[in-house]
Amino acid sequence: MNYATKQDMIDRFGEPDLIELTDRVAPYVAAIVDAVLDRAMADADQEVDSYLRTRYDLPLQTVPAIVPRLACDIAFYLLHHGRATEEVAKRYQNATKLLRSISKREMDLGIEEDQPPSTNMNIRVDSPARIFTDETLGDY
Repeated sequence: MNYATKQDMIDRFGEPDLIELTDRVAPYVAAIVDAVLDRAMADADQEVDSYLRTRYDLPLQTVPAIVPRLACDIAFYLLHHGRATEEVAKRYQNATKLLRSISKREMDLGIEEDQPPSTNMNIRVDSPARIFTDETLGDY
């Protein structure tokens, strides 16, 4: 499932930056290279899913507005291939920190989540009778 679209990325980061980050191989086309952008967005979606799957059924039936923003920040960071500016790296760190908080149930997306297994289980244990009781130890 794609959390963000090409248009989401353009709206957040601008077409010139995305052209520079995706048009990397000669002959240059002076346009956003969809294959490169799609790969970064797919990788970002997988990273988002790795956090959300611990808490929610995937794919999400309803995608809260914050999820595409997080996916965009992660994809933009991935497009930088280790040459990210401090601002881009900070956005990535904030996105993963927020996702970590969501997976640990410190924050909520406001959607229905997986129900944890019930802890009201009756457990029965069969074992031999006790050898040492108050009566058998009374003389000690």
